[in-house]
Amino acid sequence: MNKGFRFLEAFVIALLIVIAVCFAIQIAAAAPPVAAMLKGFAPSTEIFTNPEMLYLAIGIIGATVMPHNLYLHSSIVQTRPMCGRTRAAATRSNGRRRTPPSR
Repeated sequence: MNKGFRFLEAFVIALLIVIAVCFAIQIAAAAPPVAAMLKGFAPSTEIFTNPEMLYLAIGIIGATVMPHNLYLHSSIVQTRPMCGRTRAAATRSNGRRRTPPSR
């Protein structure tokens, strides 16, 4: 069963690499002005005054966060061994410690 998960993860990583390479090829083929391209990556203040831009930005953020949330809470991640640690020890080391009893 673990090999199936590893294969799925490798497949998804391969798809992401293909997307990144295609994006780089398209950018190189279009040869946009570098200054204008970099300026387009930074958000402008117009996003707060134009509701259509704001809705688009919220949609992009949601479409980015949702797959990560689904992956992190899926059985692919939950079934992994934790490098010899028990689930309780992993929970404590992740910052969810119980407060010590007061004296």
